[in-house]
This record gives sequence, C-alpha cells and structure tokens, in this order.
Amino acid sequence: MNKLPNWMKTTKHFVLIVIIVVVGCLWYMSYNKIAQKKAAQEQISQIPDFEFGTLAGDTISLNYLDSEENTVIIYFNTHCDFCQFELEELEKRISDFEKTHFLLVSAEPMDILKSYAAQHSFNSLSNVDICRCSYQKLNQWFGKLPAPSIFIYDPEGQLIKHFKEAVKIDDILSTLENHMLLTQKLENI
Repeated sequence: MNKLPNWMKTTKHFVLIVIIVVVGCLWYMSYNKIAQKKAAQEQISQIPDFEFGTLAGDTISLNYLDSEENTVIIYFNTHCDFCQFELEELEKRISDFEKTHFLLVSAEPMDILKSYAAQHSFNSLSNVDICRCSYQKLNQWFGKLPAPSIFIYDPEGQLIKHFKEAVKIDDILSTLENHMLLTQKLENI
C-alpha cells in the first residue's frame, strides 16, 4: 500500500482548511451585505426624523412638513450632470406637483448651494427648499446614497418609492399620481 509522506498529509489538511475558511468568509460577507440592505430598506420605509440646514440659516425638521403633502427628498450634488438635468426639469415642471413639497438636499458647502440657488428659481418657490446636511448624517438617516437619490414619501411619512439614480420628472409625477389613485380606491372600499 502506498502511504503518503507526512508533509503531503499536512498540505492536504492545510488546503482543506483554507478552502473552508474562504467559503465561510464569502458566505458571511454575502449574508452581511443582504442584512445591511434589509436594514437600510427598513430604515427608509418611514421618513427619518431629520434636520437639514436651509440657505437662510434655519433648520428644517420632520415637524416642518405639512401633514397634507407628499414629501420628495432629492439628494443631489451641484457637480453631478444627472442631478443638474433632473433639477432643471423639475424647475420647469414644478407647477405639475400639487400637494408635494421638495427638499433638495446636498452635503456640499453652503456657499456652493447658495450660488446654485441664485442661478435657479427654487428660492422663490414655496414648495421647494434647498438644504444642506453632512454626508455622515445623510448616511445615518438614509443609508449610502448615490447622487442623485430620490425618496418619495406620502403625507403619513411612508415611503412610496426610492429611486437610486436619475429619473424623468414624469416618473416622479406618475409615482405620486398612482399612489394617490391607489389610496383613493382603498378609502372607497
């Protein structure tokens, strides 16, 4: 009978242990990532108790929102081409949004946001606020955010839809309209 030398037995055991450790680590990482996604989804399912700084130096919080209006929170960056296009389209179509308040939130310095606001008509609109919040706080409240990210909440603060990329303004509008129709149907049952 052919007996393996001791060093080959040791090598086989070592390779087996390495394979088991690698498979275990991969399983743990994938499980952890799924758990993080689930926790983030649960976290944003209800509008967070946030505080955003306004261009005027005030603070907007959850208490500031009208309980009769939908709230759309758009995380943006002034240097993001997709964000700029989306906000320019919103500016053109803002009159299409009844009973909807927009919070345009960025982690950029206030002077950059003020300069951006001066180039647009958002300051003159009663249903739009440009706000600043640190990226760390945004991550705490909403999870990791690509720019643009859009959160659409109903008047009760329940998440209707979360877009993780630029979308057409028509998509935001139809999401709100579909939700309103569904809510009306449920009320009539």
